[in-house]
Amino acid sequence: MNNTFDIKRFWKYLVYDLTNAKNNCGLTLLLLGAMPVFMFFFYELFSFIGAGSFSPVHMGAKIPSIITAFVIAALFFPAKHYGQITGKKEGSAWILLPASKLEKWFSMLLVTCVVVPAFLLAETAACEGLLSLIFPNTYGEMTIAGIAGGLNMAWNEMSIGDHVTLFMSWPYTLYLAWCFTILVFTLGSIYFKKSKIGKTFLALFLISLALSVIVAAVVRIVAGADFDLQLTPADLSQEGFIRLARTVQYVMYTIQFALVDILLYLRIKNIKH
Repeated sequence: MNNTFDIKRFWKYLVYDLTNAKNNCGLTLLLLGAMPVFMFFFYELFSFIGAGSFSPVHMGAKIPSIITAFVIAALFFPAKHYGQITGKKEGSAWILLPASKLEKWFSMLLVTCVVVPAFLLAETAACEGLLSLIFPNTYGEMTIAGIAGGLNMAWNEMSIGDHVTLFMSWPYTLYLAWCFTILVFTLGSIYFKKSKIGKTFLALFLISLALSVIVAAVVRIVAGADFDLQLTPADLSQEGFIRLARTVQYVMYTIQFALVDILLYLRIKNIKH
C-alpha cells in the first residue's frame, strides 16, 4: 500500500479503528466515564455508615474522581487498543489492512486526541448533570463547572494589562496536556512488546533525567561565559517577559508534538513481523 491518502479508504479504516476501540476498550471507557457515579455512591455509603446520614459531596472528592478517570484512560487505552500491533498475529493482520501508513497514523491521532477525550467528557458531564439534578442537596454543583470557575480565577490572576496572560487559556492547556500524554503512551504501546506502560514510564524518566543534565550543563556554561547583554528597561518589563514566556511555550509545544507525531509515524511505517 503506497503512502497516499484516499478519503473513502481512510473513512473505512477509521470506522474499523473505532469499532475495534469499542470492542477492546468500550466497557472500560464507559466505567471510567461513570466515575462520578461510583464516587458519589461510595462517598454517601461511608457517610451513612459513619455518621448515620448523607452528606454533601465536596469538590475535594469530586475533582480527583474526574482526574483519575482521564489519567487512567490516557495510560491504559493506548496499551489496550494499539498495543496489539506489536503482537505477531494481530500485528501481521493490522499491517495487511487496506489502508496506507498515513491513513493509519491519522486515524490513530483522531481516536486518541479527539474521540476518546470527547467521549469521556460527554459521559462525565452527563453523569454529573444527572447527579446534580436528582441529588441537588448532596451532589450539588457539577465538578466541571467548579473546575472552570477555579481555573478562570487562577488564569485571571496571571493576566496583566489588555488580557495578557502568562499561559494560553486553561482549556487549551489541559487539552494539549491530555494529547501529549496519550500520544506518548501510544508511542510506547506500539514500540515496546511487553510491560508497555511501565517501560514507557521508565523511558520518560530516563529522557527527563538526560534532559535535566543537558540543561544544567548548558546553564553552567552560559553562566560562566562573559556575555555583554545590553538590556533596556523595556526588555525587563513584566508584559515583555510574559510575551516572551508565551512564545517559548508555543515553541516547546510545537517541538514536543512534532517529535512525538513523527516518531509515531515512523514506527507505524517501519513496523514489521
